[in-house]
Formats: sequence, structure tokens, C-alpha cells
Amino acid sequence: PTMSQKIIYRSFYATLAVVLVGLAATIFVCQMRNLGGNLQSGLGGIYGGGGTLIIAGGGILPEEIPERFCKLAGGARARLVVIPSYDATPQEEKAIIREWKQRRAASVDVAQSRSRDDEASSILVSKIRNATGVWMTGGEQAIPANYYPGTEVEDELMKLLERGGV
Repeated sequence: PTMSQKIIYRSFYATLAVVLVGLAATIFVCQMRNLGGNLQSGLGGIYGGGGTLIIAGGGILPEEIPERFCKLAGGARARLVVIPSYDATPQEEKAIIREWKQRRAASVDVAQSRSRDDEASSILVSKIRNATGVWMTGGEQAIPANYYPGTEVEDELMKLLERGGV
């Protein structure tokens, strides 16, 4: 083939690849929307309850995600616990509480622990025990990955799902 034919072929295959990736992404989004209505009941077999996991990340979230979380957690009766994945200052904690209160949650607690077995961990467990939803913020994901597996915090998060929490 001539040079111009090679350019046309490359351009065609590049365009085809973009179209296929776009199509795959569209199908994925449509499937996720279809699963959204069935997600709560689908988790029952895994966790033994009717809880809901909302997994999102990678930057700024569309407002629909935290709104849906708050609604599933009980709306105006939601008792939320927010676990920052970073060392939140008192000012940042106040901002977190204000943000969730604007979504009309009944109560919002910010709790974090930097140890697998400390007083803060015990406080976090007791707050989760009374929660209808737990939101783990973005930040340094190594924090929850290092501190919570195999602890009472993890056990209480599983119990939250078992009782239908978010």
C-alpha cells in the first residue's frame, strides 16, 4: 500500500478502537444503571442482609452518588458515620458534617482511627453500631487498608450491611 493508504488504514483502525471503547463504556454504564435497582437485593446472598455497597472514586463525584447514598441510608432519618482516609483537621471534620447535613441526614459523625486497637477504634466501632450508613472518603487508601481488616471495625461494617445499611 502507498503511504496515503497506510495513513487511511491507521486512521480507520484508530477510529474503530475509539468507537469500540466508547461502545463498551456505554454498555457498562447501562448495565450498572440496570443493576442499580437490583443491587440491594443482590448483596443479600453475599453478606446475609439487604445492605448496599456504593463504590465510587477517582476524583470529583457527581452529586447523584452521595445523594443516593444518603437516601439509601434513610434520608432524613439517616445516621451517618464518615471515615476520612486522611488526617482530617477539626475544620475539615466540621466541613464534612456540614456537607452531609445539607443532604438532610439526621445525624453525621466523623470518626477515624490510626491504629488497629486503640480508643479511637473503639469509638469508631460504637458509632458504626448505631449508623445506617458509613461513607469512607477519598484520600490515602492505605489508611483503611492497613487499619481495618481483621478488626472490630471490619466486623461492625459487615454487621451494618447485614442489617441493611449502606
